[in-house]
Amino acid sequence: MGLEAILALLAQKRDLFLEFERVSNGLCTQAVDELQQGMEQRGALLRQVCGLDEQLRGLCGGDTALRDAVDNRCGRGDLPPDLARVFDASMEVKAVVNRILNGEEATRRHLEQQREQILQKIEAMNSSASAVAEKYRRSVQTGMPQPMVDARDKKI
Repeated sequence: MGLEAILALLAQKRDLFLEFERVSNGLCTQAVDELQQGMEQRGALLRQVCGLDEQLRGLCGGDTALRDAVDNRCGRGDLPPDLARVFDASMEVKAVVNRILNGEEATRRHLEQQREQILQKIEAMNSSASAVAEKYRRSVQTGMPQPMVDARDKKI
């Protein structure tokens, strides 16, 4: 059955989610330039978690009681003591995941605020650049003699 291996994988999964939580909390305070790196770290951690999930499924095999303990789909009191340890380890993982999910809204709001600030800066840069270009165009036009005929009627 490999309960020790399953417990070790669950501990690794918990540690990965703790790191994911740390990175996610850091996103709420990072500058715009650092957000990309944080998002990439989160993605890498999730890929590692998916790999652990595949290993857990392989170790559980067809043992439905073990799979239920890993997935917390049963009551703890219904399990024998060795599977109760697996259930508890899985609950520790779920507790960390729950904290992450609760904090995701704050992370999302921060990312949206950063996005809005970037868009405002881009708009300000575009408007100031276009304003400078328009002033330059006008200054060039006032310095040149104006044609007597409308430019649309002019034939070359």
